[in-house]
Amino acid sequence: LPAEIGRLGELRVLLLPHNRFAMFPEAILQLPNLRELFLNGNQMRQLPEGIGLLTELRSLGLDGNPISQLPNSLQQLTHLQ
Repeated sequence: LPAEIGRLGELRVLLLPHNRFAMFPEAILQLPNLRELFLNGNQMRQLPEGIGLLTELRSLGLDGNPISQLPNSLQQLTHLQ
């Protein structure tokens, strides 16, 4: 995922399923208006604590990833449904 995606500050929906991401793309953390993020079917084992910065998130799709523990910062995402 190109780092330049972080420049799309008004982006609201990001669909990245089945891309074989082993790590969470850090550039996503620069998208403050993101409301829907789908990373289903990748190979991520963890999420960064910084995910709590995405305070506008309403939907987060992580199915199909071998994530064993979620970061405490998910509690900051009060709009998640």
